[in-house]
Order: sequence, then C-alpha cells, then structure tokens
Amino acid sequence: MITSRQIELVQITFAIVSEDSKGPVKLFFEKLFKMAPELEPLFDMADMPKLRDKVMGHLASLVGGLEAPERVTPHLEALGQIIAEYDVVDNNHFDDVEVAILFTLKEFIQGFNEDERSAWETMYKFASSVVMHAMAQTRSGTKVPLEVVRKGETSPGNDDDLEFDLTANQGGRGATNIHEEATSEGEFDPDQTTEGLDEPTSAAIRAYKERLAASVEAQ
Repeated sequence: MITSRQIELVQITFAIVSEDSKGPVKLFFEKLFKMAPELEPLFDMADMPKLRDKVMGHLASLVGGLEAPERVTPHLEALGQIIAEYDVVDNNHFDDVEVAILFTLKEFIQGFNEDERSAWETMYKFASSVVMHAMAQTRSGTKVPLEVVRKGETSPGNDDDLEFDLTANQGGRGATNIHEEATSEGEFDPDQTTEGLDEPTSAAIRAYKERLAASVEAQ
C-alpha cells in the first residue's frame, strides 16, 4: 500500500537526486559492488554515461508511473525477464540493491528523513516483488504475468491510500510481449528531471530546495 503523499515524496527526492548526472549512479554501484562483488562483471562500468542513462531511465519510468502501477508492472516484468538470464543474480541481491539505493539517497539529499525513506522502501517493495516474480517465472519456463488489483484511489491534495494487490493473471499480457517497450527508452536528460511532473509536485520541489537553502544559511 502506498499513499499519495509517499508518491509525492518519491517523485520529489528522485527529481532532486537526478540533478547530479554522475555522482548518484557512481556511488550506487560502488556501494552495491562492496556488498555483492559478483555482480560487477554484469555491468559495463567503462561506459558510465550509457549505464547512467539506463539506470535513471528505468527509475524515471517507475517513479513517473506510481499513480498508475498497472502501467509500470509490464515494464518491471520485462526487466525481471532480462535479469533472469543472469544465473548469478538471486533474490538476495534485491536486498543489496535496496540498501545501495537508500544509501545513495541519504548521501545526496540533505535532510533525507524517515518519511522519505519509508516512501522509497514501499515503492521498492512493490517494484522488486514484480521483478522477482517475473524472474522466477522466466527461469521456471512458465508465463503467469501479474495484474494490479486496485482497492482504492488517490486524488490530488490528499493522503488517500492507493492500495493494490499483485495477483497472477492467467489471461494477461506477458512480459515477453513488452521487451521492446522496456528496452527502447530514450536517453535520460538530467536537465529535464521534472518533466512530466504535475505543478503541485514541481512546486513542492521548489519549496524543498528553498527549505534546504534556508537551513544552509542558518548553519
């Protein structure tokens, strides 16, 4: 279950950390490889700009689609299908990724607080569950895509719960059908980090930056 406020917090903090086009991704992988060095050969660290675009592109698609999780689920399923081809990856690595993400956010966002951390943890729990399901399905040779079943809706300006369950959908759209969509994302443009965000979220980002500037001046 994720609230509209948590969605807003994830979008704001992602927009802020995305303003640095190099540092966060580099730090993320440094932290990840310290915990799971066996993953390093899977990534082309020599081409950091391309790797950065891929990582930020996947995150931007997820963060930007949180209000409609049923739309991002196929993208995550496709990602899980791709990851399944790498035998070295197991479910424990998803815990390592979460730790690396939260570590990076804390390092690059001044005053990163418990509410923001909880919002990212909730979002990541949803995303990793979908990816791991697709990964297991691919490795077992079965095709049972997930379907998001909504229990509630969000509306602008409140904290109503956006509650949903992930259920097996025998007749749904399989992950194999959207591989092209998932891998044809455009390059991430660090100068357009708030593109697609609504005005209340953009205003919240500006207010957040003003609060940070004020806290720095007060020190």
